[in-house]
Amino acid sequence: MKTHAVYQVSILSALMQGIMGGVMTAQELLSHGDFGLGTFEGLGGELIILDGEAYRCTADGCVSPAAPSDQISFAQITFFDAFSPLHMTEKISSFEQLKQFLRQWTAEDPNIIYVVKGHTEDADVTVRSMEQQKRPYPTLEEAAHSQKEHRGSHVSGTLIGFLFPQFMDGVNISSWHIHFLSDDRTQGGHLLSLKSESLHLQMYPIYEHTLRLPEGTSFARLRCGKDHPDALKKIEG
Repeated sequence: MKTHAVYQVSILSALMQGIMGGVMTAQELLSHGDFGLGTFEGLGGELIILDGEAYRCTADGCVSPAAPSDQISFAQITFFDAFSPLHMTEKISSFEQLKQFLRQWTAEDPNIIYVVKGHTEDADVTVRSMEQQKRPYPTLEEAAHSQKEHRGSHVSGTLIGFLFPQFMDGVNISSWHIHFLSDDRTQGGHLLSLKSESLHLQMYPIYEHTLRLPEGTSFARLRCGKDHPDALKKIEG
């Protein structure tokens, strides 16, 4: 089914090792879905795709619509199933607690992909974005030293997230990867912390995965494999 497939641009192992060049434009990426996340060429901001619109969240805390010609280096996107079941949870005091709540739907079937969309009102959030990197690109762990965190209080907005299975380590992140975008489109980025009185969540499994690999010798000759878990934990927060 079209709504239960995910299209991915590049792989995590390449990004971790500094393969951060553009693979496709934002306009081309949007032909593959209306809900997703990722990053731009050279880590030039966090990418958020919501309701078919792409946004760039930069290290200075600004959020702006992505230009159709903007280059994407890493992303995952799907056509979100608006008819998926709706769940509500109250009193989320941390990101870890949110992940534990989501685990009740993923623990029994850990070898598939999941997508989650959540809406919160009057929440406290911390997000981050990395600064634009210059060639020759550093590793993702090195680039993470330039990330900037931004905190918001009493914010309403949407969570956009994916969970990939552990056997896909190196292809994607085998833990919840969630971005946040405020309703007024002024705050957003990679979600680091969350405190919310209530969350309305939609989540469902995905069984189809399409992968677009980068072109060129830098990627073709890359030594791909599982990434160091300590480095990834530091990067993901």
